[in-house]
Amino acid sequence: MADSKNKIDLLNRNVYDHISKLAIPYDVVQCKEEYADTYLFCEKYDFPIEYCANTILLSSKKPPDYHVACVLQGDKKLDVNNKVRKFMNSSKVSFASHEETVSLTNMKSGGVTIFGLPNSIDVYVDSEVMKQPYLIFGSGNRNAKIIIEPNYLNQIPNIKLIENITK
Repeated sequence: MADSKNKIDLLNRNVYDHISKLAIPYDVVQCKEEYADTYLFCEKYDFPIEYCANTILLSSKKPPDYHVACVLQGDKKLDVNNKVRKFMNSSKVSFASHEETVSLTNMKSGGVTIFGLPNSIDVYVDSEVMKQPYLIFGSGNRNAKIIIEPNYLNQIPNIKLIENITK
């Protein structure tokens, strides 16, 4: 990966601390905030959407106060009501609200990533993302993306690789 030391100020502090502690090599791609959303980012900066690793925070209503982050390819949709709900062992699951996401992660909405999440949040990664040559994650902010090789995800302790969590 390219040297990103001159771009670390673009990363959310918790994200930078976590990825550094894990010693994961990464690159930082700067982007304008208005292009931070996956489809717009890929279109504007010419990246394949299937290389984007979207991180989506979910909230269990039953049992309450249980949250997970799911990682899936940018061109896929999460199957919350059938597949993810079963993995969470929950009878009612919904997407975390904007306020809940910001409060729990300390990250900007639209820039949430698996790096720097609280340890209480389990991370479910769709196994299909592991087949990509590289992955594009949020940076905790909306002004940059982090690029890593998928094999480094195994260094994150609370990750669970799951087959097919998408529709």
